[in-house]
Amino acid sequence: MTFPSVVAYGTASAASSVSSRAPGYPAGVVAGQILCTVITIWDATVTLTGYSGWTLESTTAHSNSYDTYILWKVADGTESGTFSFTFSGTAGYAQARMFNVSGASDVETAGAAVVSTSCDAPNLSPSWGAADTLWYCYNFAQSGGMAAAPTGYSGRTDMGTSGTQYSQGSYKTANAASENPAAVSCTNSNWCGVTIAFRPTTLSSGLFFGSNF
Repeated sequence: MTFPSVVAYGTASAASSVSSRAPGYPAGVVAGQILCTVITIWDATVTLTGYSGWTLESTTAHSNSYDTYILWKVADGTESGTFSFTFSGTAGYAQARMFNVSGASDVETAGAAVVSTSCDAPNLSPSWGAADTLWYCYNFAQSGGMAAAPTGYSGRTDMGTSGTQYSQGSYKTANAASENPAAVSCTNSNWCGVTIAFRPTTLSSGLFFGSNF
């Protein structure tokens, strides 16, 4: 198996009435690893604008003014301290957290954000097809917590909870062409869920090499 793996998390950054967030880099970042940052902003008029050096993979917008951004970059090994992501104005609330992944070469996402008490990140079928993929699920709920990680997911981690804003991340590995994390219950109807796929550096060939006897 050649599955990518989550190595570590940096310090989360969450607060109200802010125009930027500066999450910490994970300790001991190694060149070639993928750094992934998840940012959620609560404000109808404020967007993420400053993220030089990062790829903005996706934006998932909620009808009640919550936007979740997934960004990533390939580490050069010099990353330390914090990175400041800036906004177009002062947001009512924002949170961000970063983590690093080893053994990955690409990132794809699928997101959903609706009004419901069942937080259900959507199905994702990455372009590389069936492979030893690391699947990551991010869930955010406004004014309420969540019961657990999706079934089959582990490593449940607080992604920047502050006050009544709750978020969690968890992951699993599977050789599959698609993944649809199970829904988790939340105590408030405003939620966002994002499924993230990390492509393995070496794709599984499905071939067996051996000797004839």
